Amino acid sequence: QPANVEDYVEDESHDSEEKRAFDELLSDHNEELYEGCTSFSKLSFMLKLYHIKIISKISDKGMSMIVDLLKEAFKHAKLPDSFYDLKKTIVYQLYGLIEI
Repeated sequence: QPANVEDYVEDESHDSEEKRAFDELLSDHNEELYEGCTSFSKLSFMLKLYHIKIISKISDKGMSMIVDLLKEAFKHAKLPDSFYDLKKTIVYQLYGLIEI
C-alpha cells in the first residue's frame, strides 16, 4: 500500500510498465512466425532458439550470427531484428514479469 501520492504514482508507472511488457509478450505469443505457420508463434520460436542457446552453450556472438542468417534466409518470418532484441524480449521482459 503506497504511503503517499508519490509512492502511488511510482507504483502505477511500474504497473504500467509490467502491463506493457505483458501485452508485448502476449502479442508475440499470438503472432504467427510467418503467415500460415501453425508450428510456432513468434514467441515460441524465440523461446526455442534461446533454449537451444542455453543447452548448447552458444555464445551471444554465435546466436547473433544465427539470428542474422535466419533473418536473411527467411525474410517472411517475423524474427527479431537481432539476438539482442530476442534476448531482451525473453530475459528482460519475461523475467520482469516474474518475481525471482
